[in-house]
Amino acid sequence: MFTHSIDSTSRFPQRNQQGVSLIEALISVLLAAITGLGLAFITAQGLSTQRYATTQNQVLLGLREALLAEPDVTSIDVAGSAVGFSRELETLQLQVRIGNVEKTVSVDTDTLVVTDDPGGLIGGDGAFRLGY
Repeated sequence: MFTHSIDSTSRFPQRNQQGVSLIEALISVLLAAITGLGLAFITAQGLSTQRYATTQNQVLLGLREALLAEPDVTSIDVAGSAVGFSRELETLQLQVRIGNVEKTVSVDTDTLVVTDDPGGLIGGDGAFRLGY
């Protein structure tokens, strides 16, 4: 005859071990999820900064082009919309010295100031001024 004995003490440690393995696996998944969320956050911040820098560069390039344009130009196209600006005329007094000769020279310059709210372009936290 066959006798079958069940040793109850050998089964409980195995079940306990399976529970610990499950907890370890869940903690590993949680750590991987936290790492993934951190990488997604860093990527989003980098893209936001890149958008800000790109838009600022486009506005400044447009203003540089506007400095060379006719004086009646008062807006530039940036990122699919028009950005208005005003010209502020300034006269600079420069001291020029060559050898023993010193002379004062007056130079008229334009400074361009963005008059439209750049909130739609860069979040409204910046202002643009450009002059030579």
